[in-house]
Amino acid sequence: MSLKFNCILSLMSSLILPCTALAQEQPQQPEPETIAIRQETADFFDHTETGQVRIHKNKKPEDKNGFLIFDINGKLDGTYHAKFEIGKRPDFSFIFRAEFPNDIAQVNGYSVTMDGLHFQIHRWEEGYAQPVTDRIKISKLPKTADITVNMKGIHFDVTIKDEKDKEIFKSSFDDAKFRGTSSGWRVYKKQDQQTSLISADFLPSDEQTQTDTLIDPNDQDAYIRQHPKVYVIVPQKEPTSEKLTLLKKCSRLNHSIIRDYDIYRCTHTQMMNLVDEKRHLPEGWFWSEPRYSFTDSEYRQAAQDLKCQIPMRCDKTKPLDPNRSAKDDAMIQAYIDNYAEICKKNVKNVRVETIGKSWMGHDIRAIVLTDMPEDKYKPRILMNAAHHGIEMLATDFAFDVLEYICENTNKSDVIHSSLLHQMELWVIPAVNMDGVDLYFHVSDHLGRKNGHGVFQNSEMRNKWPAKIGPIQNNEGYYRYRPNEIDVGAGVDVNRNYPLHFGATGELSSSGRRRDYWYRGAYAASEPEIQSMMNLFHTEQFVGSISFHTVSTRILSPYSIDALQNPPHEKDPAWQLALKMAEAAGEQANGRNYEVVKNLYSVDGTDQDWFRMVSGTTAYLIEGALHNPTGEKRRDAIEKNRGAWLAFMEGMKHVTITHVHDTEGNPLIAEVSYSDVPALNNEHWLTRCQDGTHTMYCTGKRDITVTLYNGETQTKSVKCSASPNYVEFIFDKPEDYQYEKAACSTGLCESLMSVDTLCSLKNNTCPSLPAQQYCYIDNICIPDGYRVNLGYFGSYACDSREDNRHMIKLSPN
Repeated sequence: MSLKFNCILSLMSSLILPCTALAQEQPQQPEPETIAIRQETADFFDHTETGQVRIHKNKKPEDKNGFLIFDINGKLDGTYHAKFEIGKRPDFSFIFRAEFPNDIAQVNGYSVTMDGLHFQIHRWEEGYAQPVTDRIKISKLPKTADITVNMKGIHFDVTIKDEKDKEIFKSSFDDAKFRGTSSGWRVYKKQDQQTSLISADFLPSDEQTQTDTLIDPNDQDAYIRQHPKVYVIVPQKEPTSEKLTLLKKCSRLNHSIIRDYDIYRCTHTQMMNLVDEKRHLPEGWFWSEPRYSFTDSEYRQAAQDLKCQIPMRCDKTKPLDPNRSAKDDAMIQAYIDNYAEICKKNVKNVRVETIGKSWMGHDIRAIVLTDMPEDKYKPRILMNAAHHGIEMLATDFAFDVLEYICENTNKSDVIHSSLLHQMELWVIPAVNMDGVDLYFHVSDHLGRKNGHGVFQNSEMRNKWPAKIGPIQNNEGYYRYRPNEIDVGAGVDVNRNYPLHFGATGELSSSGRRRDYWYRGAYAASEPEIQSMMNLFHTEQFVGSISFHTVSTRILSPYSIDALQNPPHEKDPAWQLALKMAEAAGEQANGRNYEVVKNLYSVDGTDQDWFRMVSGTTAYLIEGALHNPTGEKRRDAIEKNRGAWLAFMEGMKHVTITHVHDTEGNPLIAEVSYSDVPALNNEHWLTRCQDGTHTMYCTGKRDITVTLYNGETQTKSVKCSASPNYVEFIFDKPEDYQYEKAACSTGLCESLMSVDTLCSLKNNTCPSLPAQQYCYIDNICIPDGYRVNLGYFGSYACDSREDNRHMIKLSPN
């Protein structure tokens, strides 16, 4: 006996919408069962007079990320049918075999997603989605989309038809982990208001299948089924066999990056033909989910350059080849070392600085360039990239700065004739070194976040063969086994800065570990951010650019809506950004840069924190495209160049305020400017080391300097096309101490790095690198300090692991 339930959604006084049972002709009709919409989700949507469900028209764009959840009364097997009207920009998921805990965003289950012209099936775990099938593109949008999902045990068949009953998508997959009895409609931010749910129904199966006895959800087969393409690693000297015959149906990659092994890309079906009844590959063979090092042919070629004594410069007679967009940790470090030597030929003062280490222990380094004497007061500017490790084009932008400056031998060029004679430039190619390396060598599902807690089990890591070239400190995780990865680990370090941390709730950052935007356990919890903060307090930059990718926008702070910006016509930073956009012109995607406050209100970002703590003219450049290759990459890099050159030109227009006592000793003091109002309770301090503060300037200004004891001086200055030096001399207060001078505003503990705060408490200036202290219960504890509490065990300060708590050590 079968029963079909048709739930036609309509506007009713109650948001719990019953379904009308359409029974087929049977001798006896059972009691009707219902699909119900959960009360707490329905207010995201409007119910039209025709019965459709659309996005609530009064919701703000950032709110368009809601769920409409249906319950089917404990039925596992059966057939879902849902019909959608398709507008100009669909962006939704129809979720099935799902369970929704109290926080509905932590969904477990499966979905078919329509994103513009693309369809794909995903598996959700605690709100974290992974693709189960390839992403399929259709030629044009249908007027309607009929989605049918047949569920039986671990097997799922998904079919989508258009308004003419023509099949436009079909796929099948097997998975056994989730047994939820709900379905839902999730709408994302990009969806138009016309796209709507017309109807949904569920036909339960006559026979229910015990899914938990068919397959172990944690075995290799289940894991492989989550990846539509897998890679098989095979010894090059493997003799001919039946397996090798099957392997020929897979695609062999050119330029294997694994010594003495070939790499094959296989579909799931091809992979299943290679394994035995226990789902094991032949002895000595390995499999892997996609990694960028496998999918990027240019990287595989570049890896060959790492085999020689001088990585990336095997032939000393040829210029350094950076192999753009092919830079893991080993390549970036080799590039920095080699490029510093090239820069010394054309720049007077070049040095390499280590600002700190990543969570996984990678060095975070910068190349520093200037034609100014080392002992002269100078404006400092910073260009950094890859807060998100997956954005490799951003790293290309940073390297282009170095290449353009260091390989330009024309001394009359504006860089060498003007800009470097008036400023010091810092270039950090990758802030999130963990993310870069994880993206290349572990999984292309990782990389936006850092490596905090990525590995669940380290015992299996050394079962892989070695890769070509120097491994450096990534040997262990390069040889990982896929089921050792905690996919939900890591922290989005560009949500971790301690300014309005978590203030937007779950809209633009997240408190859930599995989210790509997970902001961390607490503000400034991550060593990458502690390193950047300590760098800013140590060097104090007048201007900065953070390179990102995709959106073709220049963001001028503040990006969080809770913070005020001056009117655009009165904001020097905004006006310079307009010049940068104009100088860059049309980008590689055919669009010009647009200057905006934000893409969406977002908390915990670098540029907002830079602006708040030191008045930095801080920009975030969202470059065109994501990770293009070949000529598209070169085009994107070259067309972006005008933006950062215009930025450097603008940074000549600065005032350098120098505050010292009658004996010439520097003083920490607060500096304010008549033309740059402190609309958000900003307190900008002079640099501890030399008593200077530098601020971008476009006209006349009054500069006011205030000591912590209330003593004040004001001077006027007219800005020019070169740095203006303004001197202030005070009698040194008798009780002068660094912490008292810097922390009188009460913002030290909330906005400063641990190392900066502890240095001030020790009456010293902050220095590089970071991670010298933990700050626990208002006490500065040296990194590595250990204490034995007897029965309670041994504890230690590990500033990279947790800079605010002691870490319990294992008995070993």
